[in-house]
Amino acid sequence: MIHLDTNLLIALLDSSHPHAPLVESLLSTGEPLGCSSLAWMEIHSKPISLSSSGLLREVLRGGITPFTSKEAEIAGQWFQNTGGKRPLRFDCCIAVAAMTQGAKLATANKKDFELFLTWGLKLQS
Repeated sequence: MIHLDTNLLIALLDSSHPHAPLVESLLSTGEPLGCSSLAWMEIHSKPISLSSSGLLREVLRGGITPFTSKEAEIAGQWFQNTGGKRPLRFDCCIAVAAMTQGAKLATANKKDFELFLTWGLKLQS
Protein backbone atom coordinates (compact mmCIF):
# COMPACT_ATOMS: atom_id res chain seq x y z
CA MET A 1 0.00 0.00 0.00
CA ILE A 2 1.09 3.54 -0.75
CA HIS A 3 -0.30 6.51 1.18
CA LEU A 4 -0.44 9.80 -0.68
CA ASP A 5 0.55 13.06 0.93
CA THR A 6 -1.78 16.01 0.35
CA ASN A 7 0.38 17.47 -2.42
CA LEU A 8 -0.13 14.31 -4.47
CA LEU A 9 -3.88 14.26 -3.83
CA ILE A 10 -3.94 17.76 -5.31
CA ALA A 11 -1.88 16.61 -8.31
CA LEU A 12 -4.23 13.68 -8.81
CA LEU A 13 -7.03 16.13 -9.56
CA ASP A 14 -4.99 18.38 -11.88
CA SER A 15 -3.11 16.81 -14.78
CA SER A 16 -1.21 20.09 -15.33
CA HIS A 17 0.10 20.12 -11.75
CA PRO A 18 3.92 19.88 -11.50
CA HIS A 19 3.61 16.65 -9.47
CA ALA A 20 1.16 14.96 -11.88
CA PRO A 21 3.93 12.80 -13.45
CA LEU A 22 4.79 11.43 -10.00
CA VAL A 23 1.14 10.53 -9.43
CA GLU A 24 1.00 8.82 -12.84
CA SER A 25 4.05 6.73 -11.95
CA LEU A 26 2.41 5.69 -8.66
CA LEU A 27 -0.79 4.71 -10.45
CA SER A 28 1.23 2.55 -12.84
CA THR A 29 2.70 0.47 -9.97
CA GLY A 30 -0.64 -1.27 -9.45
CA GLU A 31 -0.22 -0.97 -5.68
CA PRO A 32 -3.34 0.21 -3.86
CA LEU A 33 -3.25 3.90 -3.01
CA GLY A 34 -4.67 5.36 0.17
CA CYS A 35 -4.26 8.37 2.41
CA SER A 36 -4.71 9.40 6.00
CA SER A 37 -7.83 11.16 7.19
CA LEU A 38 -5.53 14.14 7.91
CA ALA A 39 -4.46 14.40 4.27
CA TRP A 40 -8.14 13.95 3.35
CA MET A 41 -9.02 16.88 5.61
CA GLU A 42 -6.27 19.00 4.08
CA ILE A 43 -7.48 18.38 0.51
CA HIS A 44 -10.98 19.36 1.64
CA SER A 45 -9.72 22.54 3.36
CA LYS A 46 -10.12 24.30 0.03
CA PRO A 47 -13.20 24.13 -2.15
CA ILE A 48 -13.46 20.73 -3.85
CA SER A 49 -16.38 19.53 -5.93
CA LEU A 50 -18.34 16.42 -5.07
CA SER A 51 -17.22 14.85 -8.34
CA SER A 52 -13.56 15.51 -7.52
CA SER A 53 -14.00 14.06 -4.05
CA GLY A 54 -15.71 11.04 -5.59
CA LEU A 55 -12.88 10.60 -8.10
CA LEU A 56 -10.34 10.62 -5.30
CA ARG A 57 -12.32 7.97 -3.40
CA GLU A 58 -12.35 5.77 -6.51
CA VAL A 59 -8.59 6.03 -6.94
CA LEU A 60 -7.90 5.49 -3.23
CA ARG A 61 -8.63 1.75 -3.30
CA GLY A 62 -6.53 1.42 -0.15
CA GLY A 63 -8.98 3.66 1.68
CA ILE A 64 -8.78 6.67 3.94
CA THR A 65 -7.11 5.68 7.18
CA PRO A 66 -8.79 6.98 10.35
CA PHE A 67 -6.64 8.95 12.75
CA THR A 68 -7.29 7.40 16.16
CA SER A 69 -6.05 8.14 19.66
CA LYS A 70 -3.27 5.57 19.10
CA GLU A 71 -1.94 7.50 16.09
CA ALA A 72 -2.43 10.81 17.92
CA GLU A 73 -0.24 9.66 20.80
CA ILE A 74 2.54 8.47 18.49
CA ALA A 75 2.34 11.66 16.39
CA GLY A 76 2.52 13.77 19.54
CA GLN A 77 5.70 11.95 20.57
CA TRP A 78 7.23 12.34 17.11
CA PHE A 79 6.31 16.04 17.18
CA GLN A 80 8.10 16.45 20.52
CA ASN A 81 11.10 14.46 19.28
CA THR A 82 11.49 16.74 16.25
CA GLY A 83 11.55 19.90 18.34
CA GLY A 84 7.85 20.79 18.27
CA LYS A 85 8.03 23.00 15.19
CA ARG A 86 4.48 23.93 14.26
CA PRO A 87 4.85 23.35 10.48
CA LEU A 88 5.65 19.68 11.22
CA ARG A 89 2.43 19.01 13.11
CA PHE A 90 0.39 17.71 10.15
CA ASP A 91 3.43 15.99 8.64
CA CYS A 92 3.85 14.01 11.88
CA CYS A 93 0.22 12.90 11.71
CA ILE A 94 0.35 11.94 8.03
CA ALA A 95 3.63 10.05 8.58
CA VAL A 96 2.28 8.14 11.58
CA ALA A 97 -0.90 7.18 9.73
CA ALA A 98 1.15 5.66 6.89
CA MET A 99 3.56 3.92 9.27
CA THR A 100 0.87 2.32 11.42
CA GLN A 101 -0.83 0.97 8.28
CA GLY A 102 2.44 -0.52 7.01
CA ALA A 103 2.17 1.77 3.99
CA LYS A 104 4.91 3.67 2.21
CA LEU A 105 4.34 7.40 2.07
CA ALA A 106 4.51 9.06 -1.34
CA THR A 107 5.17 12.78 -1.26
CA ALA A 108 6.72 15.46 -3.41
CA ASN A 109 8.32 16.85 -0.23
CA LYS A 110 10.50 13.94 0.87
CA LYS A 111 12.82 16.24 2.81
CA ASP A 112 9.90 17.20 5.11
CA PHE A 113 9.39 13.53 6.05
CA GLU A 114 12.98 12.25 6.30
CA LEU A 115 12.97 13.15 10.01
CA PHE A 116 10.49 10.32 10.62
CA LEU A 117 12.47 7.52 8.95
CA THR A 118 14.18 6.83 12.28
CA TRP A 119 10.86 5.79 13.82
CA GLY A 120 9.74 3.44 11.06
CA LEU A 121 8.27 5.59 8.31
CA LYS A 122 9.00 4.25 4.82
CA LEU A 123 9.02 6.65 1.89
CA GLN A 124 8.01 5.56 -1.59
CA SER A 125 11.04 5.87 -3.84
